Amino acid sequence: MNKEHAYIDNGCISDDNVAFYEQYGYLIAPDLLSASEIAELKKETAAIFRGERGYVEGMLPVDAHDSDADILKRYVAIHFPHKISAVIHTYLSHQKIVTVLTKIISANVKCMQSMLFVKGPGKA
Repeated sequence: MNKEHAYIDNGCISDDNVAFYEQYGYLIAPDLLSASEIAELKKETAAIFRGERGYVEGMLPVDAHDSDADILKRYVAIHFPHKISAVIHTYLSHQKIVTVLTKIISANVKCMQSMLFVKGPGKA
């Protein structure tokens, strides 16, 4: 199996992608979301970490002058962000994501939990 089959092309999952997933357990989808969608998610993540979407246990107070980039460097993950963010909740049913998951899992796929990982350059 060729490693190029690990890559999904713009949300269009192929039979080779499915076979790769079945053998290796992962796929890479570099263009699944648009640049504007990624920007929207980053902005929403910063809003969550600033406390603008409600209380999250373990979040530290932030200075109003901290940039979004600085805020995003402080944390690694948050559990169940869809419960406090309408934006995150909407992405749970993003058509390209659902299409990929439906093809590799089944039409009976269901979101049981959401986790938002923020892993910037240099984070282990």
